[in-house]
Amino acid sequence: MNLGIALSILGQRDADNVRLEAAVAAFELALQERTRDRAPLDWANAQTNLGNALQALGIREADTSRLRAAIEAHENALQVQTRERAPLDWASTQMNLGGTLRSLAEREFDSLTLKQAIGCFENCLQVITRERAPLDWAGAQINLGTALQTLGAREAGTARLRAAVAAFEHALQELTRDRTPLDWALTHMSRSVALRILGERENDITWLEAAIKAYLAALQVYTRERMPLDWAKVQGGLCYVDLAFFDLTKNPGHLDRAMANVEAAEAVFTKAGATQYFAQADSQIAGIEARRAGPS
Repeated sequence: MNLGIALSILGQRDADNVRLEAAVAAFELALQERTRDRAPLDWANAQTNLGNALQALGIREADTSRLRAAIEAHENALQVQTRERAPLDWASTQMNLGGTLRSLAEREFDSLTLKQAIGCFENCLQVITRERAPLDWAGAQINLGTALQTLGAREAGTARLRAAVAAFEHALQELTRDRTPLDWALTHMSRSVALRILGERENDITWLEAAIKAYLAALQVYTRERMPLDWAKVQGGLCYVDLAFFDLTKNPGHLDRAMANVEAAEAVFTKAGATQYFAQADSQIAGIEARRAGPS
């Protein structure tokens, strides 16, 4: 177990999967002795650790078999880690299970699995309260908001998106710039996406203006000098908001700002060799040019 935990921590920092594979093997060896009948709580703990290692592997791999195995391991743990017997362990495993379900749902574009993930995060928040564990509570709110935002973008209506914005705003009550600047900035970025989609969905520039403010807040931490790739991602997000503004107002100035933002982002991506972002930048430029050309 201890070897597996150490390998898992190192493996998540490595570029390759060698240590994560070794971690999975170590946990599986531990489970040969830590059986549910002999040591149920230790068995459940081993299942949780196995699930976390499998999830880390599954996120990196195109195949979903690791994610499915991780879900099975977390569900095994919950057979012992009940809310009545071990509420904190139950809540933690609900969080882990929700994260794995969300990863699988995003991979397979499966709304039912995403709803199950939302249920897990809501379960976690029944135990992990702001008063008991404020930062863990904030983390659960972020996970809930992210899942709600993803589902809301797929569905008609705005109820899920509004709930996502509320969850991110709850998290920001604890994740302040002074206490956790990186988490604070990332939460503002996530919130801005939900706000933009709301603005597009409701044809309401008020939401778009709020999205701009959220991105500008993130830029207080994500400076071009200190964190160039994150800075560039924010520029890409601002481009999307300006495109949404143009679609509502037809003001060509928004297209000029959108192009300036995407060109600034592209320059950073090119310098960093971050080729994975080129396709998005090319798509944004094409969108700007199509709007300038007008209806065909």
